[in-house]
Parts: sequence; structure tokens; C-alpha cells
Amino acid sequence: MWRIMQTTFGGPSEAPEKQGNCFMACVCSLLHMSLERAPRLNMSTDEWLEVAQRFAGEHNHWLLFLPAAWAEALGPDTCYIATGPSPRGPWMHSVIKRGDQIVHDPAPPGGGIGDVRDIVVLVWKS
Repeated sequence: MWRIMQTTFGGPSEAPEKQGNCFMACVCSLLHMSLERAPRLNMSTDEWLEVAQRFAGEHNHWLLFLPAAWAEALGPDTCYIATGPSPRGPWMHSVIKRGDQIVHDPAPPGGGIGDVRDIVVLVWKS
């Protein structure tokens, strides 16, 4: 896993170019690629999911979104994206976890997340 840091930090009500890109920083970390290669997501619309899924697909992966409780079913060495409340504002933040430990927080000040709301596993397309 590469440790890619997010470069924008606004909440979902900001203009798309100012919205935080923590989720794509996590995706890029797991795909071993720079954030500059990733599309900008507009988190205030439902289209962000399609854009993120298409990006992962272009790199031979699927993004599998699961309820937080399913993290227990993953192998102990599996890295996954966890999303929960941000400590920096009234919006969500994404980090990378392995088991119940945060192994990468793409926000430079760190701080993690509150209770995990959902998880995303990158699945290799065969």
C-alpha cells in the first residue's frame, strides 16, 4: 500500500474542486498510484459512486461497498477503506484499516474517524 495524502479538505457543500478527496486518496493508496491520476468526485451528487467505480474498473478492480459489520469477516491482513464521521467537520471521512487498526489516514492532521459507517474492499477483476 502506498500512503497517498488528500490534497483538498472541504465538506460536501463546497464546490466540487474544494471538496475533500480523502476517499480517492484511499483508493489510490490501495491501487499504488498517484492521486493526480484519479478523477475528481462531486460528493454532493450520487454520480461520485459511478465515477469512482469506473476509475477502479479501469485499473482492473471493483469497489465492493459493505456494511461496517462485515469488516469482521475479512482476513486479518486485508486492507480496506473505512468511512465514518470526520473529526474536522460535520461530514464523512475515509481512512484505510487493517483489522480494527487505522493504517493510513490521508488527512495530514490525522485524527481518524468516528464509528465506522461502511467499508469498501477493492476486489481484483479476473
